[in-house]
Amino acid sequence: ASPMAVREAADFIIRPRLLAIPGIAQVIPMGGEVRQFRISPDPAAMRAYGISLDALEKAVAQFGTNSGGGFADHGGREFLIRNIGRTLSLDDLKGLVLPRPAGGTVFLQQVAQVDYAARMKRGDAGYMGRPAVIVSVEKQPEVDTIALTRAVEDAVNDLNRTLPDSIRISPPVFRQADFIAASIGNVEKVLLEAMAVVAVVLFLFLVNWRTTFISLTAIPVSILATAIVFHAFGLSINTMTLGGLAIAIGELVDDA
Repeated sequence: ASPMAVREAADFIIRPRLLAIPGIAQVIPMGGEVRQFRISPDPAAMRAYGISLDALEKAVAQFGTNSGGGFADHGGREFLIRNIGRTLSLDDLKGLVLPRPAGGTVFLQQVAQVDYAARMKRGDAGYMGRPAVIVSVEKQPEVDTIALTRAVEDAVNDLNRTLPDSIRISPPVFRQADFIAASIGNVEKVLLEAMAVVAVVLFLFLVNWRTTFISLTAIPVSILATAIVFHAFGLSINTMTLGGLAIAIGELVDDA
């Protein structure tokens, strides 16, 4: 697929689908080529028809615009009148009428070359060393990142089944949920290692199963109590609280 086709798929297929997911704040496509009209005037043809560059610019500026026409009364009701002139058709632009000073009209395609072209780039994007379109997905505050990531991945799987054969959404380059899952995994590992070390050290120094059991019980019970308090007050677990829980294990053993 051409860079222009990939960017259009990101702008008009992928972006609206992801924005429909509750919790998504913004979806920003980057890279590719943005399609726009390109008009290349033919100076010789313009002189032959008597069309000035100012007249051509004025006519093009008014192309594809919507305008109001007031209202009309009918049967005791008012009907709004609007002129819907917006169009994305290249043939409509080619058929734009330009007035001639000497009288008569001429079409835009008679004095200029009209086609599609890419808008001037203000940056680019790539993936695995090749040109690509990167879509940045941002979430709203206070939204569960892991649950929202699953919803986005489900939407991406659906999109990959409906996109053209030459366009595919690759695995994410940056996935915030991975860091959260790694943090939770690290805390779980620290808790298990701490309990094992505490059990060995206490039993070797005190040679008392009862003291060892009490200390080991204090660790999960205290963690559970912390989770209950967090839930009751609407607090969330973040990097600071996870670090605090890991450090507090030593204090828990001392208290027990």
